[in-house]
Amino acid sequence: MICTHNGPLSPEQQRWAAVLSAPGVVALAGLTGLEASGVRVYGMTVDGVHIIVPRGAHVPAVDGVNMVVHESRRFGPEDVLPRRPPVVTSPGLR
Repeated sequence: MICTHNGPLSPEQQRWAAVLSAPGVVALAGLTGLEASGVRVYGMTVDGVHIIVPRGAHVPAVDGVNMVVHESRRFGPEDVLPRRPPVVTSPGLR
């Protein structure tokens, strides 16, 4: 993904930056995943971009993106929903 402006990143751009910064299997998680899937709850605010990665994965910081990294020993490719990007986890993550 290429950002061609020098202003703040939009929420969608922040989600992409978070997913693309992590190596290997990664997905949007929690409220961020729901928001990216189109779920809207009035009064709900999402603080930061929540992503999930396998335990021990190194996720570098991204300027302008408040990332909340969740690690899981059980997270794998089978937990990622096959949908349009950026990828999200299934609601019933094992």
